[in-house]
Amino acid sequence: MNASLTAMFKAHRKTMGKQLEETLVLLLRKYKKKIAREWATRLKEIAESRGQRLSFPKHKQRFEKVVEYITEEIETGETEQLKRFFLTIAKRSPSFGFSIEEVHIGFSVLKEVMYEIIEENTSKPEQVKLRRLFRRVVDGDTILLAKAFLGVREEELRTSEEKYRFLVENSTDTIFTIGLDAKFSFINKHGIRTSGFSEDELVGKPFTKIIPKKDRKKAMGIFRQVMQGKTIRNVELPVLHKNGEVVIMEFRAKPIYKEGKSIGGIGVGRDITERKKMEKQLRETTERLKKILMDSTVSIIIVDKKGHIEIFNKGAQKLTGYSQTDVVGKPVDILFSGEDKKVIVELLKTKARAKGIEAVFRKKNGKTVPVALSISNLYGNQKNPSGAIIIAIDVSKIERIKQELVRERDFAKKIIETSPSLIVVLDKRGRILLLNKWAEKILKCDREKYIGKSWFTHFLRKEDIIPLKKYFKELLKGNVKHRHRSRVVTTDGKTRTIEWDNAIIYDEKGDIEMIISIGRDITEQLRLEEELKKRLKELETFKKFAVGRELRIIELKNRIKQLEAIR
Repeated sequence: MNASLTAMFKAHRKTMGKQLEETLVLLLRKYKKKIAREWATRLKEIAESRGQRLSFPKHKQRFEKVVEYITEEIETGETEQLKRFFLTIAKRSPSFGFSIEEVHIGFSVLKEVMYEIIEENTSKPEQVKLRRLFRRVVDGDTILLAKAFLGVREEELRTSEEKYRFLVENSTDTIFTIGLDAKFSFINKHGIRTSGFSEDELVGKPFTKIIPKKDRKKAMGIFRQVMQGKTIRNVELPVLHKNGEVVIMEFRAKPIYKEGKSIGGIGVGRDITERKKMEKQLRETTERLKKILMDSTVSIIIVDKKGHIEIFNKGAQKLTGYSQTDVVGKPVDILFSGEDKKVIVELLKTKARAKGIEAVFRKKNGKTVPVALSISNLYGNQKNPSGAIIIAIDVSKIERIKQELVRERDFAKKIIETSPSLIVVLDKRGRILLLNKWAEKILKCDREKYIGKSWFTHFLRKEDIIPLKKYFKELLKGNVKHRHRSRVVTTDGKTRTIEWDNAIIYDEKGDIEMIISIGRDITEQLRLEEELKKRLKELETFKKFAVGRELRIIELKNRIKQLEAIR
């Protein structure tokens, strides 16, 4: 009898549960749009109160879809479509709620909205049961959505980690991390390769191992600054290669934090040795040119873009009687009077060059001297002049000056002819205007025969013509560096590698007049570098062989000892 009553009670409960599910499904279908609209509206208010944005029409449609899938879940017990929908939201719509907190808030609001619908459309005895049933379904879906979001986050973290690991390991800069103990905890492949050390020789070792002794105090000072929370930028330090050579590197570094505490530092280093050499060469060249300029007997005055004198060489000092201290920083028109002053001021405002301008200098002692002026703009870039150079000739002594100019020209010609570098002058179409003696020697040609002919078709390999024409075109536009390497073909068919430095000369209208290229034959240098690499490789092979041989000898000795012990 008791078993029969129990079975009847269970059947009754199952029937009642089915009726409740049917009632809940009817309510969800009937009020789907209202539920979604009210759900979206309330969530929008919550988002705005937090300073977030929520697209109401877009999310209202999504909420209708969620209500539809929940209805299907109650009716059939199937949750697969709802799960797939949640995964799509997690991947494509972070504003829907990527945090677990937002997941709970979203479904808490849904429950509030549905409870109000139940109260408005059912009797009190049903309301408690219907609320309990809906709460059980939605709480389960909350967990489902949270798991979906967490799964997506884990996948994103894995992808992000792989991406950044690839970037670090394939970077052309040295990237490293250092712990609080001032030891390397990581160094990327480029750093290992360029230092000459192996990973085992660096990781876990003090970073000062690769710093010269005299610079270690400075390096440790920088390390302490980083550990104290300071970000270091563009700090230069010498670094020891394993072979004993010293390279100059430029570093950037910042601290690494964990739970608000510094646990070490991360840094990026770039080899700037070649750049420093070039800067030194540039400074030396600039100083030499400045000395030549200052010592020249020709009167040369350089002014800034406002017309104030910056350089007043010895020639100008001798011609006018003014010293450099007298005039530097003052307007150039102090050297002129009357109409000449106005003319010079106007000329300096234009971008054009002017030659043979007749004017009169007013000397320091009050006397005047007739001069012929040549004015050319100096360009910091190809568009706007940064100043101008004024060359003044005392026309009262024109014959003497002519002789001096001839000597200056011969001097320049001798420099060109005796230079141990190739000097090639081209027009803007790439036709040869000049080849110096060294270029004639390297190219093994009669230079006079090639004047006016194309550089590209006579001295380049066929496969290099198109890329070098493209480089030449970009060079004229100012879009590429003025230093480059290229191969040339001599008249006897041999190939040489030349490193070129190019300079563009402009005429008085600002148009390109010619291109001067100074080249250094680095064929032998490259051959020696390749030979060095080969020898290093052979030495490494020999080293491995020798070590293996020693190990085999030791093994044989041990075996002999064992046999003797047995005997």
